[in-house]
Amino acid sequence: MIRASWLNVRRKWAFLLLPWVLGLAGAGFPAGAQSVEPPVLLGIYPSGSLQAQIAEIEAIDTWTGQGHSIAGTFMDLEFPNPAWNVPADLNAAWNAGYTPFVNLMVGYQTSPTRTTAYVASGAIDSAIRTWAQEFAAWADGGNKQAFLAPFPEMNGDWVPYGLDPAGFKAAFLHIQSIFEEEGVPDSSVSWVFAPNGWSDPSDPGFESYYPGHDAVDVVGFSAYNYGTTPACNSLWQSPSAVFGPYLDRMRAMAPMKPIFITQTASGSSGGNKSQWLIDAYAYLSDYPALRGILYFNRDLPCNWDLAVYIDGSRQVAGYPSAIAPADFGYQHPIPLAFDPPPAYTFDDVWRAHPFAGVPDHPDWPYVEALYQNGYVAGCSANPMLYCPSSTMSRAESAVFVERGAHDAGYSPPDPASPPFNDVALGTWYAKWVDGMKNDGYTAGCSVTPPLYCPTAGHTRAEGAVFYVKMLHGPSYAPPEPSAQVYGDVPLGLWYTKWVNQAYADGLLEPCDATVSPPLYCPESPLTRGQAARMMVRAKALPLP
Repeated sequence: MIRASWLNVRRKWAFLLLPWVLGLAGAGFPAGAQSVEPPVLLGIYPSGSLQAQIAEIEAIDTWTGQGHSIAGTFMDLEFPNPAWNVPADLNAAWNAGYTPFVNLMVGYQTSPTRTTAYVASGAIDSAIRTWAQEFAAWADGGNKQAFLAPFPEMNGDWVPYGLDPAGFKAAFLHIQSIFEEEGVPDSSVSWVFAPNGWSDPSDPGFESYYPGHDAVDVVGFSAYNYGTTPACNSLWQSPSAVFGPYLDRMRAMAPMKPIFITQTASGSSGGNKSQWLIDAYAYLSDYPALRGILYFNRDLPCNWDLAVYIDGSRQVAGYPSAIAPADFGYQHPIPLAFDPPPAYTFDDVWRAHPFAGVPDHPDWPYVEALYQNGYVAGCSANPMLYCPSSTMSRAESAVFVERGAHDAGYSPPDPASPPFNDVALGTWYAKWVDGMKNDGYTAGCSVTPPLYCPTAGHTRAEGAVFYVKMLHGPSYAPPEPSAQVYGDVPLGLWYTKWVNQAYADGLLEPCDATVSPPLYCPESPLTRGQAARMMVRAKALPLP
């Protein structure tokens, strides 16, 4: 397990923000459903195999007064005598009250070196099938469970199977298919995507290796504070530097998945190791969807004294303090972790796995309601995407409004003449704009000359007009208001009565409900997610 992630002292981090904006609940608007957050689970890699060193984890539990839920290990798929070694390692953990976390590797038992492309080709299928058969027998029809992380740290050059994104994804899926063929119960495996956090800037980042939401149950990464060791060019780093950039990227990549720190540890040179551990575990326990931390209790070359406990001769005082808070808990077996993920249609309007302990995407029930009722097909078919944060164009809105005014399967007739000067016959949206004009829902964006502005984005003010009319009918005009509802929508503007009526009808949340009076942001773009909310409410569609 010698790695080169100490090279992260030369990295340039990309801080990626979460790609969604949570809807704010205002007066008359329901708050999004919240998930109950499970505890953060603790794990340990002992100094040897689980069958040889499980007592070390039990001793650490006694020393710390805190139960570890997960026992970590590394196993080569071609390791000799799998009929003995697979159940021996797994049972050592399970029978002692720990859920195994197995890093499945190749290339450490054979020559020439194995690659993931070689694995994907089927060249070692016999070994994989034997491993899967032994695992299936151990799993006992789903009564026993383990986390399996194929080819960990695949984005580094320090592993024999590294630096091949296409090969990794093919091999990951190939192993899963063999496990399925050999009868391994789905409820016995949680598949883990476990890259290193840092990768050389000249190499693909871990996102390039991700095999997809359907193939992965847990996402995680390795990240170490090796300490200051000039001979190996490593530096002491804060917890936020060690973990922060990669946590944000993981959340951006797979916001619905639980996150593990699949390997971590700290050296002692260059800082206070005990305080670092306390700070690191506190930092991690506050991060959304962070559900597990596995500590690598082994020293490594370069004088990296990472272990916190060695046969009682080394006991780093900060570790028991770090894992003492109530955020951490012991579970065996681990409820929720091996449950199937909830169903959803669009990858970018997702439902969170219950084990992640975070809310679903705020637009999910509305977009799903439109899809289930046949009103939308999304913005992409492969992969299935809805693009909830994209601005709703006026052309797209014509489809929404016409289907909302008629029914989900409605398609207007092709017009005989252009409905507006900028809506040419033959364009995909011409019939929809023509239908909306004929039904009395729009007069365009300009009278002289008559224009519709089909490629322009809709504003939230314009959205209020369309969806209030969808609710009340195309001839409806709301009364002039006598009181101001939103702080940024004063009386006397052309859209004030429409925005106030949309508020009264409960069609769309304010853009900022933290101030009084709340704000509507009338000139801000109307997103596809916001349009879905307004249409579902205007049509009174049931939420899933």
